[in-house]
Amino acid sequence: MAEFLQVICPLADPRSHGSDGPAFHVVAPSLPGFGFSPFPEPADDRPWSVERVARTWAELMRRLGYERYGAHGNDAGALVSPQLAVVDPEHVIGVHITGGLGIPTGDPAELEGLTEQEHAELGGLMQGWAGASGYAPYLAARPQTLAYGWHDSPVAQLAYLLERFREFDGWPAGEDVPAGSVGRDQLLTTATLYWLTETGASSSWTYYDEAAGLPTHQTAVPTGVSHGGPSAFRKLAERGNDIVHWSASRAPGTWSPWRCRTRWWATSARSSPPRLSGGYRRRDSATPTRQIAPPTNASTGGTSDSRAADIAIVIGGTR
Repeated sequence: MAEFLQVICPLADPRSHGSDGPAFHVVAPSLPGFGFSPFPEPADDRPWSVERVARTWAELMRRLGYERYGAHGNDAGALVSPQLAVVDPEHVIGVHITGGLGIPTGDPAELEGLTEQEHAELGGLMQGWAGASGYAPYLAARPQTLAYGWHDSPVAQLAYLLERFREFDGWPAGEDVPAGSVGRDQLLTTATLYWLTETGASSSWTYYDEAAGLPTHQTAVPTGVSHGGPSAFRKLAERGNDIVHWSASRAPGTWSPWRCRTRWWATSARSSPPRLSGGYRRRDSATPTRQIAPPTNASTGGTSDSRAADIAIVIGGTR
């Protein structure tokens, strides 16, 4: 949950963050094998695939008593959240992810109908990605080799994380870390979480268990994307998803939750849901359907009436 602290706090307590928007219950589980979610013991033979994680989160929300909730995901969580809508469409009212939809899979038929400019945009992106580190296919084939180093040495863990920060956050090679990038405290927080929870090794199994890749297409609920990329990506994504918002913000890569304050929320159709003890509201099956509102910058002025919306948000990430 560390990567989402700047998002969780404004959602849960908007008044303290200069917004008069509704407050939400926020549930932020880590993926199994990461941070505060070690793999259950004894282990079984079933891999922790995207579908298994999604079904686990659906069961988690059911046990917590949430009948209606939205789902947000970043990085691997961006795969789980759309899958969560597939496995639990009766309760999920909308999905928001940072990116991943619309990335070409290599099928030439996908590119039909794109303009010359969109072809050029895709070509430039593919050329840039061709020079990436190649960590993903390596982890998909031999995760345990690196796992020994991460489990044994904080230096190995830091070296791997630093490479990921540089690669995903767009740090120029051979230059000082640019201003505004993910800071030292955030890097050390991530490494410390892996080290103290002893999940550095198990986190490497995600690709091997086929829990990484691209988000699934789904039209069960509306989808919003905050760092979707060029227009060609959106055009491809709309073929298999109900896209209600698309922002082409240039991401701080997989670390976008650390660099972006919350810019999205679900709106409640009722202004005064029934109050329960502690100031919370019960999610009522008779409540009208909610809609995902277009992202907008949080207000810097005004006060909040501290109303808690009768809807929860489950946020998915790795750390």
